[in-house]
Amino acid sequence: MDGKQARRTNSSNALGMVFDHGCDAINAGIGAINLLVVLGIVSSGEWDAFLVLSAFASPFVPFYVATWEEYYTGALVLPIINGPAEGVLMGVFISILSGFLGSAWWIKEHKFLLALEWMPLKRPGDLVGCFSLVGVIVTCISQIVNVMVLQFKKGRSLLHPLRDLLPFVFLAIGTHVLVVTKHAFLTEAPLLTMGAVSSIFVEQVVSLMLAHMTHSPYIPYHRTLLPPFLGFVAMMSIEWLAPVKEGLDAVEGRLWDLWQGHFAIVFGYTALYLVLVVADLSRVLGVRPFTIAVIGEVVGVGNGSKKRR
Repeated sequence: MDGKQARRTNSSNALGMVFDHGCDAINAGIGAINLLVVLGIVSSGEWDAFLVLSAFASPFVPFYVATWEEYYTGALVLPIINGPAEGVLMGVFISILSGFLGSAWWIKEHKFLLALEWMPLKRPGDLVGCFSLVGVIVTCISQIVNVMVLQFKKGRSLLHPLRDLLPFVFLAIGTHVLVVTKHAFLTEAPLLTMGAVSSIFVEQVVSLMLAHMTHSPYIPYHRTLLPPFLGFVAMMSIEWLAPVKEGLDAVEGRLWDLWQGHFAIVFGYTALYLVLVVADLSRVLGVRPFTIAVIGEVVGVGNGSKKRR
């Protein structure tokens, strides 16, 4: 509704888009953390791979693919059932149920599901995860098809759009490895790890937004925070890199210090990046964020001239 209201009042601009979708990107990480908590994954310490991956995928995957689709089609068209509406309501409903029944209710097997022999899923949390993933897959396939059809009609390369999905694909693969291996980075410091993943995700999405707004080519690897993250994942999972990990483990706390330093750098870089983007857009558009102008107040418009509101 905020975007519709801005267009109705002729007050929409690039800065509003960054604030709106940028805050949504940040909220995607918060939503994933909230889902991990309300489904009892964090408190139980079990870190079931299917539930954790569904909690990660539900907000991140459709958001990135929708932003990618908007970059190529020029329009953000949400399906009838979508994350910002029905997805948020489902999250609220799950949170309310967890408040009454306890978060452990979602990861326990229940008689009413065990009685359904044809049903392979025996826990309520599994049903939530399955429903979420099916929705994500159906939505993303539709969006990818839309882009491919448009590229084909315009006679453009079909591989170029797929290339722009690779940064997020690599982020998803790295996160998948951490989840499947149940690495201590995730199980012992979930907020730290989720914060790092979310910060990388926000940087990727905002870069894609800026390319869309400025009608400039999106260069996936121009500025990326992926290499250090993937380096940590590789060190934990690739056998021939085991000596490097063992050498760091030999120095008490060194590996954890590096991981915490990685989070600080990723989070700090993303925060500074967002501040600079907002500052540049504010200067170009001649607007002052977080400031409510008084009627009749004289304000600058960015080129040295002034106007009265």
